[in-house]
Amino acid sequence: MTDFSIGDALGSGFGLLGRRPVSVLVWGLVSLIAGAALPLAMFGSGMLTDYLALLRSFRPGMASSPPAQMMQLMAPLQAKMMVLQPIILVVTLLVQSVIGAAVFRAVLEPRNRGLAYLRLGPRELWLALVNFVTRVLAVILILALAVVGLVMGFALNAVFEGQHLDWATRSIAFIVIGAALFAVLIGVCVRFSMAWPMTFADGQFRLFESWGLTRGHGWKLFGLGLVLAIISVVVVLVFEAVAAVFVILAAGGARWNPWAVLQLMQNPQSLLTPGFEAGLAVGALVAAYLTGALYAITMAPWAAAYRGLRPPPVADASAMFADPEPPPAPPLAAEAHDHGQADPQGDSGESSDGHEDDHEHGHADPHAGSGESGDGHGHDHGH
Repeated sequence: MTDFSIGDALGSGFGLLGRRPVSVLVWGLVSLIAGAALPLAMFGSGMLTDYLALLRSFRPGMASSPPAQMMQLMAPLQAKMMVLQPIILVVTLLVQSVIGAAVFRAVLEPRNRGLAYLRLGPRELWLALVNFVTRVLAVILILALAVVGLVMGFALNAVFEGQHLDWATRSIAFIVIGAALFAVLIGVCVRFSMAWPMTFADGQFRLFESWGLTRGHGWKLFGLGLVLAIISVVVVLVFEAVAAVFVILAAGGARWNPWAVLQLMQNPQSLLTPGFEAGLAVGALVAAYLTGALYAITMAPWAAAYRGLRPPPVADASAMFADPEPPPAPPLAAEAHDHGQADPQGDSGESSDGHEDDHEHGHADPHAGSGESGDGHGHDHGH
């Protein structure tokens, strides 16, 4: 029976950090560059003017401004964001799929390296499609469960009103219902967790096939996902801490205050201080490695789990009914009796084909007194 180890699956992600640090760094750089290219593209479309105008409008006490004024300032920016949203979605799906395929390739096909295992081909496009479909299905499932929860909540509330139950009992019942619906959501996600690695391995769209592959392994996959979620939160917190330290230092170090960051964004020229470029490069490398590490730690375990769960390859069915091949002929045994005459030019007791004769019937040469032939060698006559 196929199975996998949670420890080995987790170790596959951390193992990449040690074995392929350059690849991990490249994955992070690709992610950050793509993430930076999107804002640049948006700014190039005319959003920069609206964005700077919005930033300059902020001032201490702005939180108490009327909501209508805030919406009026943000309306032009939101309109342009709606236009660019499909482009952002497509680029995000492609970047995630390319890096995800690279992580899977590093685990399942470690010798197929290339440039940090990165490719852009049919596998990556199939992964992008699976990524999009799973997102849509997740939204539909969440909405469906929310509707079911609301219907059950109203129905139970009507029952509780008739029985005059206190709110403590009602709260417990609502919490149980919410937990049950959340468990359904997690269970469905676990059963489809092998869709990504299956699609990469087969080079075709694989989604519902994951349901059968994960049968009987739901709890182990749930435990793996839970541990990965905790690790992801820790890595994200570290990433945010590094970014916060960098921003605080750029905003004035010890003289930092909550409005210093906003002032820094309103006046980007203030960043052009001695040593800022070096600090920016170091901060970018650290952020890139943490981003790549997050990809490796969270995606490699699923590939390792799939490697343990996938069925063994099945032999060709036609070969099962084909006539068996005849066994190879045994090697010719060395003849026990060599009937070849002795080489008259030979100087050893071997026959002309290189084998010693098992039965030496040499007769004494009448011209030799010691039973040897006249040329000093015994005759090997195999009769």
